[in-house]
Amino acid sequence: MLTRLPLGPSGEMGTGAAAFPLVGAVMGAVAALPILALAPRDALVAAALSVAALAVIGGALHLDGLADCADYLAAPDPSSAERARRDPRVGAAGAAAVSLVLIVQVACLAALAGTDRWLAASALIAGCTASRATVATLARWVTHRREGLGAWFAEGTSAAAAATSAAGLVVVVGVAALAGRTVLPVVAALIAVAVGTVALVGLARVQSGATGDAYGAAIELGLTAGLVTAAVVRP
Repeated sequence: MLTRLPLGPSGEMGTGAAAFPLVGAVMGAVAALPILALAPRDALVAAALSVAALAVIGGALHLDGLADCADYLAAPDPSSAERARRDPRVGAAGAAAVSLVLIVQVACLAALAGTDRWLAASALIAGCTASRATVATLARWVTHRREGLGAWFAEGTSAAAAATSAAGLVVVVGVAALAGRTVLPVVAALIAVAVGTVALVGLARVQSGATGDAYGAAIELGLTAGLVTAAVVRP
């Protein structure tokens, strides 16, 4: 659900929702390595490599969901909207949405890395954690379709897993804030949660139920909002 990294065979695949905050934190930490290594030399290049690393680790799964949702929203009527969402080809709206999100992420990380590379790393980890924990926590409560990946995810995520995901978010972000001695990760995480929630609930309403694409779009929009907030309020 979150990465293309193989975890081996399983007799019955679960959603793994309880581990979403931990997986998000690990993804953010790995993606932050180019910033930690290269930011003193060139913050923009470092930020671009970090965003690229995050896309590779995640297999661009959530970017694909964002593109499909953008194409859906740009369609003139419900029937063509659903065809656009299911079409494996990316339309103009989807391409624009993905391009803008990646540009904004790179710009925000570059601004943060130019100020303090550790600050940029903590914001990235907090954003990745919060954006993924949000969809796992909401899966039990948001309206979803009766078929497809969104339904499978919602039905396979227990209330205990959702609660564990929320608790994991608090722990990871709290550790990041204490380690960096700054509230910036907390602020970034709060905005990521708020925007991710609005995006998922809004898409569920527009699409007559949350889809797998809606979950992916909410993750990308939440992460982007968290990074924008961190870049704006940075010291």
